[in-house]
Amino acid sequence: TNLGTPSAEQSFSVSGTDLTGNMTITAPTGFEVSTTSGSNFTASVSLTPVSGTVSSTTIYLRLTGNTGGSLTGNVTASSLCAGSQLVAVSGNVTVPVITASPSTLTGFSSCLGTESAAQTTSISGSNLTTDITLTAPNGYEISLTSNSGYGASLVLAHSGGVVSATTIYVRLKASATAG
Repeated sequence: TNLGTPSAEQSFSVSGTDLTGNMTITAPTGFEVSTTSGSNFTASVSLTPVSGTVSSTTIYLRLTGNTGGSLTGNVTASSLCAGSQLVAVSGNVTVPVITASPSTLTGFSSCLGTESAAQTTSISGSNLTTDITLTAPNGYEISLTSNSGYGASLVLAHSGGVVSATTIYVRLKASATAG
C-alpha cells in the first residue's frame, strides 16, 4: 500500500476453549485488526468467551499505512491463564519520493524592474499517488520553458506514480524589490 492509505485487508480465524477471561487479539506496530470486514480497525480487539469458549471468529488485518517501509511482526492472541498464540505478518508501505537536483539555487540578481536570468533545477518523483505541485517563493516565478510561461506555480502530472526528470526554470520576478 502507499503511505497514508490503509492496505487491503486479509483475514485469519481464532477460537479458544476453557478460557477464564477475554481473548485479546493485538496487532504489531503498523498493523490494525477488526472483527468486521471493512471497518472498525484498531490496535487490538477483545473477544468475550461464552461458557469459556470463543467460537471460530474471523479477524481482519491490514496495514495502517501510517509508517513507511517494510513492516513485520506478530499478531498476538492471548487470554488469561491460556498463554499466547502468534500469527506472523509482513507488508510494505511505499513512500513517495520527490527529488530536486540541485536542491538549492543561489546568486540570483537583476536590475529593478527586470527579471533575473533563469536558473534550473530538475524535479522527479516516484511512488506518487498525486501530481507534484510546485510553488515559487515570494518574489520568484517558475516555468517549464526558459523564455515564457512563468508563473507562481505549476503542476507536474504523474503517470503510473512517476514524474520523469523535468527541468524547472526559476527566476526573480520583474516586480521584485531591490535588496
